[in-house]
Amino acid sequence: DLALLFSLLCLSPMLYIQAMSLWQRPHFQFFPLAWIGFGYFWSLRVGVPSDSQSRIRTTIGILAVLCSLAVAAESLIISSPWMTQVAAVGFVVAWLLLRAGHARWQTAVALASLLVLTIPLPAGYDDKLIQLLQAKSSQAASFILDLICIVHLPEGNVLSIAKKKLFVDEACSGVDSLYALMAICLTILLWFRQRFSVALVSLALVPMWASCSNILRLVIIAVGIDQYDIDLSHG
Repeated sequence: DLALLFSLLCLSPMLYIQAMSLWQRPHFQFFPLAWIGFGYFWSLRVGVPSDSQSRIRTTIGILAVLCSLAVAAESLIISSPWMTQVAAVGFVVAWLLLRAGHARWQTAVALASLLVLTIPLPAGYDDKLIQLLQAKSSQAASFILDLICIVHLPEGNVLSIAKKKLFVDEACSGVDSLYALMAICLTILLWFRQRFSVALVSLALVPMWASCSNILRLVIIAVGIDQYDIDLSHG
């Protein structure tokens, strides 16, 4: 337990920089709640830390410590806040494996997933994922507007209606909440103690629900502007 605290303390300056970076991204501003949720579900599902009774879990935990040490060393050498966050999450996951006592491995995986969700994809792929969802949402919304006979012109992520240009990245900002929706879904699954198979299917459906809700939002905004002169994209 002291080794975990010491490790996180050593990484704290770079972790602070990474936290400030995450706070600048709307789709990662939920990260403090994810860490609070981790602590809450630890106390609820595991309680007082105790040594793991599984030899396999202990072995995996020791390997996770060694890997996290290597990542932490590399992050300090190249001054990478992102790698520092990966190392910090790795240390916490290793501690979870070593000190979760008799907790089931499914519980350990679910708790660790709450922390993993707060790590951005490398090389800006999280932003590329959001841009992809926005593009697909605009294409689907354009198809629905054709079906309901609303004249418009799709231009990339812009839907040009007679009375206004609708910027998908503004009207479809809900796509940014994909990561937060994943965290909320995982929290609900933990709260109701759902089976591992149910959790996998539920998490896999989150992107679909996020896309459908934003397609509906785009269509409603377009109909409001075109048919009723009501601009629902602001306010």
